[in-house]
Amino acid sequence: MFKIQIVKPVETDEMTYDKKSHKFVLKLAVVNALDGRYKTETIAKRRLISISNAIYRYIYEHSNSHNKAFLEFYLNCTKEGQEIIRNAMYFQLLADLDSGYESIATQVNIDYSNGGIVSREQQKLNRICIDSESEINSATTPINVLYAGVFPQASKYATMTDRYERYDY
Repeated sequence: MFKIQIVKPVETDEMTYDKKSHKFVLKLAVVNALDGRYKTETIAKRRLISISNAIYRYIYEHSNSHNKAFLEFYLNCTKEGQEIIRNAMYFQLLADLDSGYESIATQVNIDYSNGGIVSREQQKLNRICIDSESEINSATTPINVLYAGVFPQASKYATMTDRYERYDY
């Protein structure tokens, strides 16, 4: 049996927590520490939100949909989950600073295997970089966030109407 450390999703030096969307977002300080450059601070903030959305979307879309409420709790309210999110967003930010990876406009939308065009939905879903994907896939935490089955406790969190108030996330 494993134990996870439940914590409140609070602001750290590197991340801030958005209670409305139930997602962590990297802070501008991380961009500045990496000597990153975006044209304006507004563009940088939008890009950081986009990176957060892409990481969470990837996890939710590649795992069992019955686990979403539990995964939201695990990623935001445990030290282990917060570490997965932080590392994945950090790698995604590095890729974006290097090549504009986060921008859907800079991605090639040609499927070379069949000579067709990749749909915008598929392109959006696969928008995370290889390092972020590897971090999520190989995280050495007690719970595999991309587990295809249903977690035994997942239904408990899905039906718990007061989970946001109870765990303050």
